[in-house]
Amino acid sequence: MENTLYSKINIMYYLTLVAAIIETIGAIPIVGGSIIILSFESPLVALIGLYVAGLIFTIQAQNTPGANRYNIELSSVKVKFITGIVCAVIAFVPFVGWILHIVMAIIMWLQYTSLMSIKNKVAKDDVIEDVKAEDVKTDNNDK
Repeated sequence: MENTLYSKINIMYYLTLVAAIIETIGAIPIVGGSIIILSFESPLVALIGLYVAGLIFTIQAQNTPGANRYNIELSSVKVKFITGIVCAVIAFVPFVGWILHIVMAIIMWLQYTSLMSIKNKVAKDDVIEDVKAEDVKTDNNDK
């Protein structure tokens, strides 16, 4: 059960949450910049790592059996993780970085809600697939 589509999406969900929080803190004027500069820009390196890990899990999720019905949603998630990698690399430029943190914070929070929706769909579909045809009752009251 460890390699199911649901578990991969769940990991992407939490990676996105952490990235969204870091991006939001980085987007706060003066405070975010101070934290990033005083920590020798390690939050940017952490974001690059989070986005790369999210991209890897997204690719794995797309290659998981049964993922084809979520291909459009997973492709969108993949694009957002790639955008995050590019923005985190460019964010090393001080003032440009602040604007990119604002943009990426919005994108990551939207992706977080999107992944929540995908998780719910996958969980619902897993439950439906687990039901055997002979266990399904009809609405007919024929005896």
